[in-house]
Amino acid sequence: MRAEAYDKKGELIKIFTVGGIKEINGEKVISRFDMENLQSRFFSRIEFNE
Repeated sequence: MRAEAYDKKGELIKIFTVGGIKEINGEKVISRFDMENLQSRFFSRIEFNE
């Protein structure tokens, strides 16, 4: 799954990506979420562990 964010000029500035899905207690949850800022070249990752 991927989502994109654009500035007022319509230029792509951020990309959000789901990097993994786990099943916990019978429910599917996001286990890793990445965000890349294309303007600043900054990259963030949030990772969830049991």
